[in-house]
Amino acid sequence: MPVMPPEMSPEFAEAADSGPRATCSSPLVRACICSFAGHLLGVVVLAMTFTAVEGGPQGFAGLSAAVSESGEAELEQLDSQTLEAVETPVNLQPQFEAAGGVSAPALDFGEVPAADASEMLGDGGLLDSLADEIAATANSMQGIEKPLRKAASFYGIDADGNDFVFVVDMSGSMSGTRFRRAKSELQRSIAALAPTQRYFIIFFSDDAYPMPAEDLIEANEENLLATRRWLKQAACQGGTHPLPALLDAISLGPDAIFLLSDGKFDPATVTQVAAAEPARPIPIHTVGFASREGEPMLRAISEATGGSYRYVR
Repeated sequence: MPVMPPEMSPEFAEAADSGPRATCSSPLVRACICSFAGHLLGVVVLAMTFTAVEGGPQGFAGLSAAVSESGEAELEQLDSQTLEAVETPVNLQPQFEAAGGVSAPALDFGEVPAADASEMLGDGGLLDSLADEIAATANSMQGIEKPLRKAASFYGIDADGNDFVFVVDMSGSMSGTRFRRAKSELQRSIAALAPTQRYFIIFFSDDAYPMPAEDLIEANEENLLATRRWLKQAACQGGTHPLPALLDAISLGPDAIFLLSDGKFDPATVTQVAAAEPARPIPIHTVGFASREGEPMLRAISEATGGSYRYVR
């Protein structure tokens, strides 16, 4: 009869004593115990297999000591090899020459004496010589800004070719700001030409007023300077009659003509210009300048000759 705690009643104790007890007679419990024992035995055998070192220490402690001794030996060998490589640099020049390379000359970094301040800053000193070389290089590179392709541009209209004629309105309505703007664009356009390209300028009002030259002139510095002086002398006067100037421009046989005007003119000009064009028409690019009064005629001229039209405020 089991001893009952004081608080347990006799009835409850009798019921508990007569219930089923936990035993190892269950097949599931026996299977779990056998499986655990088998796995434990396998782990022990595997550990002993990997920790056994032939002719050396046994167990985990022995394995750790062996690895430590092996690592230190390898590090010592690596250190000695590194130091040896630094002391004896590798020369790749023979292999480079054998592969067809060109032997590079040895660089001599000898002692460079410090320059005296008077030699650098005085007249004819190092800085003066350097400044002269920079100026000479800049002068020789001025032509690089010139266009490589054969073309010209006038108020945003581009034309391909080598020879160009500019026909510009100088009637009374162009006086003041308009004419100054037109002349400024003229100077910019011809200055952008390559020295081997050629140009010609013809002003018009009641008649044609060509620049003082027999034919198109090259865009070199001498001609550009003379043209700037001539442009300063031009003055606005009279009416708007572009036909004589256009006929003169066509007779020069350029690759393209630029025509600028701020006023309307005789519509018959369009047919007369088209009739004067050669078998291969010269494109006339027209610019309506600060006024749209002459836009219909300017558009008609550009369309009849294969040119383009643009309005500029």
